[in-house]
Amino acid sequence: MTIAAGALFILARALLIAPCWSLPALAALTAWPIWEFQRESALFHRRTVLAGVTLEGGWTRRTFWPGRLSAVWQVFVALFWASALLALGALLTWPQWLILAADAFILAVIIAPANRLLKGEVRREFLSFAARRWPLFWVNMTALTVAFLVLDFILVGAPDTRGLAWNTVAENAFAKASASATCQFAGWAIGGLAALDQLSWHAHQILIPSLPRQELKLAAWAVFLLQAGVVALAFTRFLLGIVALMDSRDRRVAAQPGAGTSPKTFYLTILVLAVPWLYATYQLRSFDPSTLATGARKVVAWANPCSPDARAIATLRSALAAELDGARVAAKQDADQRIDKELDALFSHVEQGVDRYLDWYFSVIGEYERLGAMVAGGFPALMTGKLEQQLFGSVRFDERLQQISGSIGSETERQMADLSARLGTQIQTSVRASPCKLETLNLSALGSLERDRQRFALAAGGGAAAGAVVMLLARKASTGVVGKFASKKVFQVAATMGGKVAARRAGSIVLSAAGAAAICGPGGPLAAICGLGAGVVTWLALDQAMVKIDELRFRDEMRAEMLDAARAQKAELANDLRALHHAAIDDMVRGVHDSADRAFIPARDGL
Repeated sequence: MTIAAGALFILARALLIAPCWSLPALAALTAWPIWEFQRESALFHRRTVLAGVTLEGGWTRRTFWPGRLSAVWQVFVALFWASALLALGALLTWPQWLILAADAFILAVIIAPANRLLKGEVRREFLSFAARRWPLFWVNMTALTVAFLVLDFILVGAPDTRGLAWNTVAENAFAKASASATCQFAGWAIGGLAALDQLSWHAHQILIPSLPRQELKLAAWAVFLLQAGVVALAFTRFLLGIVALMDSRDRRVAAQPGAGTSPKTFYLTILVLAVPWLYATYQLRSFDPSTLATGARKVVAWANPCSPDARAIATLRSALAAELDGARVAAKQDADQRIDKELDALFSHVEQGVDRYLDWYFSVIGEYERLGAMVAGGFPALMTGKLEQQLFGSVRFDERLQQISGSIGSETERQMADLSARLGTQIQTSVRASPCKLETLNLSALGSLERDRQRFALAAGGGAAAGAVVMLLARKASTGVVGKFASKKVFQVAATMGGKVAARRAGSIVLSAAGAAAICGPGGPLAAICGLGAGVVTWLALDQAMVKIDELRFRDEMRAEMLDAARAQKAELANDLRALHHAAIDDMVRGVHDSADRAFIPARDGL
């Protein structure tokens, strides 16, 4: 059965390249198993009636029991289903063919369990036939239909044609599909099925989304997508026909379904039908089917008297494009202004952190902390950590930046929603004024704005992904400021001052000891206590004096360079935020222009 499914795929692809005279052979190869499936069913029903109504030795039973005329008629039925299966197979996508291949394998696996299920209910000679006609046929067709429904509803869908005229949809589908076949007759069959399919999708794309309730929309899409049951029905007949052919060698009982009629009936009927086909293809070998286009256009013009005005459509499209571009520029300018304003306010707090850092740096406590870090080996980490904490940690820089980006994104989203409503009113007014001239205008562009709002909000800072990006930008800003300032000469000079702290300590110890000796010179029992207290006071006073000297020498220059580093990083952060929001705005506006080429996925666009 897997080989049979592969053979059907080859036959469907061969239909696209085969010459016209060979089409009966392709149809016959596909129709043979279908004919076997149809024939045994027709014979069973015929013989059931004859056995219950007629006498066993009567002329009526002897004449109609073999079912030769019925077998001939089933050739026509089988050719119909085979032609439909080949033409539909030429239109199937790779995911749909994979479903068919999986179905063939699964059906082969469940044949034996189905036979065992009926073993205690059905006579042995009818067991295989009953399994094919009841559980296998309905289970396979239902499962295959549901699989196609899920695929079409969620993944594949169809081209979005809501803004096109019905005759344009049909003509485009027919032209594209028919051009894929070498034989014009095969191309017409394939193109006709493609046109019917696209017209059906076109009508339901317009009608179903306008239904008032979600449950009604789901039900309507389910009913519409059940049209995939045509492929499921034809393919199920084909596969079960393969099973019937394999079982035919075991038919030794005359009463068994299918027995009594030779396959020669099928072969002879095919040969008889092939003669007029070959004659017709020979006579029409020089016929140009393009001559039918004039007549077809007259029929379409009669059915659809509207005459779209290409110039009016182009004018309206140009106006819409200009308004979209204007809205994009305005949205970017507004975002830029808000970014500059919000970052100025945010970095004003960062600049206040510069003074907090310098207050710590030029303090006795700060000097002792640096001395301890130098002894422990963590001096550079202390310096940069304190710098980052005072400038960014105290103002919750990461959180504030996320709030700023989210606020700007929400405002831009509101502007785009207003644009959507404005364009919708403009288009509807124009179409009501000139319905025929603007018939082929693609109105689905409006829907794309609403569909892209969620994606835009994510890109603008409302979602987890955008939040992660903003966090990275915040981290980049803080580390960038620290890195820039750490490279400045005055920071490096001030940092080396930590290495001189130990030398200062030795000098301050000597000076404080001398001062203590001068103060507590008279001696006595309290001389030791007096010397200790006087030494500590003198030590701290000398340290404070040295720190003040350092502050007078370096503070102004350090502050200026720290502010320069912060302002440079603010400019980089502003550029990064602009790029983020500009990309989001471009992506949303681009969705309007690309909406005509998008596929219509019912699960996304039809509910």
